[in-house]
Amino acid sequence: MILRLSRALRSRRRSFLTAVVVTCIVFIFLLRCFGREIKLFTLLIKRWQNGPCSIKHRFDNSPDEHEGVYVDIGAGNGKSLVAFYDMWHAQKSSVFLPCQYDPTRWKVSVFEADPRFDSILTDMKGKYGFTLYSRTAAWHNEDPLSINLEKVKRTLNFSKWLRLNVDKEDFVVVRMNIGGAEYEVLDKLLKDGTFCLIDILIVYYHKHEVGRSVVTDTDIPHRIRTIAERTACNVRLLYEDSS
Repeated sequence: MILRLSRALRSRRRSFLTAVVVTCIVFIFLLRCFGREIKLFTLLIKRWQNGPCSIKHRFDNSPDEHEGVYVDIGAGNGKSLVAFYDMWHAQKSSVFLPCQYDPTRWKVSVFEADPRFDSILTDMKGKYGFTLYSRTAAWHNEDPLSINLEKVKRTLNFSKWLRLNVDKEDFVVVRMNIGGAEYEVLDKLLKDGTFCLIDILIVYYHKHEVGRSVVTDTDIPHRIRTIAERTACNVRLLYEDSS
């Protein structure tokens, strides 16, 4: 009787362990196959839970009141703009805001220094109605800047522009992909205190550019993360990419 009971317990234990192993294998398989979809579903849940991006928008539904400010620095061929305006496509990019928003009620400003993208961005401006700064480089001052061995005549002190074009009450999202110039621009924002006007920052870091030390490559991202975490500033780093 005791022997029979012992065999039954061992059999149940083996069955239980087998079930656990199979469950783990199935879970890993599903995660590998559908990991992206699971992640996107999680983001959708977070967006629903977080509610509107702008707190001010919850209390003011005036048609003349903008919901937020989106600034795209280094828009290139405009894929990031499509991601912002078409929220379903945005799930596949870094411009997937974890909150609810109506892109038609946002003030959008776009900067691009490369003249090759003039026609594409001009057509998109006609479709979406954003403010376009073509052949203009966001920079830490207004001196001429050389990009890819070509001199950009129009530069804009982005820190100054941000201070003049947004209010403290605005919900501000900044996407920055400017081929190495982000270090000087971010450093200027930190020095001027305008960095804290940003609510969400999407930044692409470009490492080891000519004329910049390796120390700068690690110093600026570290300072950005440190200051962003301070309660008084509270900037959310939605996406950081190093290339």
